[in-house]
Amino acid sequence: MDHEPYQSQYTETKLQQKLAFLPQKAGCKLYEQALLLYVLLTEKEVPNWIKVAIIGALGYLICPIDAVPDFLPGGYLDDIAVMALVLAKVNAYETPGAKERMEKLLPDRCKES
Repeated sequence: MDHEPYQSQYTETKLQQKLAFLPQKAGCKLYEQALLLYVLLTEKEVPNWIKVAIIGALGYLICPIDAVPDFLPGGYLDDIAVMALVLAKVNAYETPGAKERMEKLLPDRCKES
């Protein structure tokens, strides 16, 4: 997937706004993936080429125009697939510390008891 068109969509503020207004039916998996990518984006050890892919994936999530519009049933499946694809490429940089930072950012409804 060519992430370049979506890089202009990504900003930290836009990501926060998108996550704040996600419907509950979007599910916690979407939150987890987006927040983990965000955390990895802020890690110094992650190479720039991976950060470009992360920005593309998060930009795709934020962008209102994508393969399956978000307002349709199942509209977030393509967003989840794009983020999962990028996460598969960056899993070597996923540390326990990054996972812990992501879990702190999760909404209460997504936190495991």
